[in-house]
Amino acid sequence: MLHDFFRKGYSEILAAGITWGTIGLFVTMLGSAGIASSSAAFLRIFAGAVIIGILIITKKGLPGFYINGKGLTLCIILGICSQGMFNYCYNASIANTGMATASILLYTAPVFVLIMSAVFFSEKITMVKSIALFLNVAGCILTVAGGSIDSMQFSAAGVLFGIAAGFLYALMTIVSKTTTDDYDPLAILFYSFIFGSVFLALVIHPFDDIAASWNFKTFLLALGYGAIPTALSYKLYMSGLSKKPETSKVPVIASVETVAAAMIGIIVFREDISVPKAAGIFLVLVSIFIMNMRVSSSKKILRQK
Repeated sequence: MLHDFFRKGYSEILAAGITWGTIGLFVTMLGSAGIASSSAAFLRIFAGAVIIGILIITKKGLPGFYINGKGLTLCIILGICSQGMFNYCYNASIANTGMATASILLYTAPVFVLIMSAVFFSEKITMVKSIALFLNVAGCILTVAGGSIDSMQFSAAGVLFGIAAGFLYALMTIVSKTTTDDYDPLAILFYSFIFGSVFLALVIHPFDDIAASWNFKTFLLALGYGAIPTALSYKLYMSGLSKKPETSKVPVIASVETVAAAMIGIIVFREDISVPKAAGIFLVLVSIFIMNMRVSSSKKILRQK
């Protein structure tokens, strides 16, 4: 099991999830500096594009930017849908339902991935995957809500935006996997970030908000936001996908993001850790372990007994 965890890219996907767990930290610090979350989303993707672009020039020079028409079309889909529209829908869900409800709705993504993996990649929906998925979603809800529904709000528009964000997040995994065979992951990331940045710039008009709060501190925060939970995390994620993991397992493993975010909240922001939140963290970790169990090995052991 441990050998497959590293060989098939699951370890890199886990690392990507951990770095994604720092998103809330950067959003909170940028918010304290006067930058709205929607503007922070634009800064994140744009800064990520700049960093990935510098990395391409350093490693491969200008030829590293080459991509054919089909690849560019996939980048447009990834950039507009899974970067631009995803961020727009997620922020709209937060505005209509609050952070807790929007975060929980986002964790419909593993369900969408499980279904789309069966349709597009002919992956089997096994009992082990179903159990792991159930535990994962339950764990994410407990970790985010802490067992309390007091902070949760509901509106039809907010719920629809939240589910749409979950679907668009899932779509990223499906489309990204189809690109890793034929195209350089860095080029895919660069162009998808560029198209996502353009979409957000046209839709949310972030420039006045950013200019009003721009200083050296916000520059460093934007740089960190673009580097750690964006350029680094997506590079790890794409590298993991290139090693052909089972697609339906990917979002469950990446959900370690909720554990990392919860731990940052406890350590950095001195948030209380309730019994339901601790149980949620435990369930997420258990679901990741179960999702990586080798069922054939387990059956073999049982036969030997």
